[in-house]
Amino acid sequence: MIPLRLRVESAGGEGYEVACERGTLVVGRARDADLFLADTHVSRRHAQVVCRDDAWWAEDLGARNGTFLNGQPLAAATRLALGDVLSIGRTSLRVVALGEARLSGWGEPMTTEAVGGDIGATVLRRVEIDRALGSDTGTGDIVAADLTVRLRLLNEVHRALATTQSLDELLRLILDRAFAAFGPEEGAIFLCRPDGSVVRAAERRPPGAAGDPMASRSLLEEVAIKGAAALVLDASADARFAQAASIVGTGLRSIVAAPLLDDRGSLGMIALGSRLGARRFSEQDLELLTSLASAAALRVRNLALAEEAAARRLLEHELALAHDMQMAMLAPRALRLRRLDLVAHLRPARSVGGDFYDYVVVGDRVWFIVGDVAGKGVEAALFMAVARTLFRAHVHAAGSAAALLARMNDDLARDNDRAMFVTACAGWVDAATGIGQVANAGHPPPLRRCGDVGVDVVDSPRAMPLGVRAGQVAVDADFVVAPDQPVVVFTDGVSEASNAEGERFGVARVAAAMAGDLAAHDATTTLGAVLGSLRAFKGTAPQDDDEALLVIAVTPGETASSGGKS
Repeated sequence: MIPLRLRVESAGGEGYEVACERGTLVVGRARDADLFLADTHVSRRHAQVVCRDDAWWAEDLGARNGTFLNGQPLAAATRLALGDVLSIGRTSLRVVALGEARLSGWGEPMTTEAVGGDIGATVLRRVEIDRALGSDTGTGDIVAADLTVRLRLLNEVHRALATTQSLDELLRLILDRAFAAFGPEEGAIFLCRPDGSVVRAAERRPPGAAGDPMASRSLLEEVAIKGAAALVLDASADARFAQAASIVGTGLRSIVAAPLLDDRGSLGMIALGSRLGARRFSEQDLELLTSLASAAALRVRNLALAEEAAARRLLEHELALAHDMQMAMLAPRALRLRRLDLVAHLRPARSVGGDFYDYVVVGDRVWFIVGDVAGKGVEAALFMAVARTLFRAHVHAAGSAAALLARMNDDLARDNDRAMFVTACAGWVDAATGIGQVANAGHPPPLRRCGDVGVDVVDSPRAMPLGVRAGQVAVDADFVVAPDQPVVVFTDGVSEASNAEGERFGVARVAAAMAGDLAAHDATTTLGAVLGSLRAFKGTAPQDDDEALLVIAVTPGETASSGGKS
């Protein structure tokens, strides 16, 4: 039979050890029990420890108030390990020696919930949120005076943490309260990052202190990551720390650590350390630090949420400014030049987007472009601004629509490390004659209304999108805009818009809207007809892509020119 020694401790009483020299040790209130406990919460034959198959087992004997092993109800015979604690009424029985092994640092009263089995002189406790915030453990190890001190400290902590402050100030305040309550020699707070790493966020150490005792990988893993509270009674006696020069070399031996835990998980941990000669942490310290850490975690989480909300409001404000700036960069939405009438529409899916239109008047010609940068958001908006700038930089010397796209492409392809690209349809229309030219770089071709007989495509062979590869050549295609033939240039955010059922608007619906009864031969009415049809089709479905439209029409009579000249 292997030897077994138990440390017996009752609330308010002196502790002592008993050796299990026979195969069975019955614990109860009966006078003939092997271990007599004068406690009304204990049944006459409450529980027993029995040796079977070269191992010691704990069993409940039908006790009225139950038996607890490491804080959990003992429902069946369970094998005992070094450091395990049986809770019977207000008495705890700790396994301090089993076979040749003996638990170091057993002198302080403890009631634990072991996690991960025998780990020598380190005790880990699984933390429950409601218990951490101040309720009793159910094991009778915290007397009324200790509970009063605990509640008073928590009340002070809650009041102190209620003030508005930055995260750094909050962490320093938490350490201040911990040092005032526990008197350690050094301490640190670690926080978990979204990527899963754990970083030191605050610390307090004596001047000239060496080593890094709180950053033990095992401690961080068990407490900050897994959310267990830890009490290291003697680091030099624990295999996990005995070879760690960062701890042993500093002289620190006793460490208590608790997770910053709330109902959403662990935010990190607070750890305190001391030399054994100066301070040995106890079970009451573990309970109290766990409560303090849980109270602090609520404030850390709330502060983090407040900072996230403030950052989100700032981002939304900056995006709103970026939206206004992007809209201000565009050419006016309408142009009237002699017989030519042009109107445009742009609506990003987000605050800013990659779709754009632009036009420039050069003599009697109105040069135009409609483009769609791959992607959405800020990155697409920046590339769009570059593309629009290049359009204006090259339009005066281009000569033809294809030459304009070729020059823009070569500039966009240069140093394009992020492999961004933009589809574009560009061209010009003579305001005096209605004669025009268009070239296409991977973009949906324009549509033209043919009087009252339908809609046709103003097509040209499509080159690759701009920015993909330098040296590519687009092809010019000539067309004419007659008084009854408005031309619509659009991005795929219009033709590929989806309704709530996932059906796409399609080019056919764009054409139907152009030729329908609601459309006339002028640019403004044609634009309204297409947008009205699109909105009716989408209904309440969200906009999932940028949309841009440009309509060019020629009126029968000549009008004075205005706006849009470069």
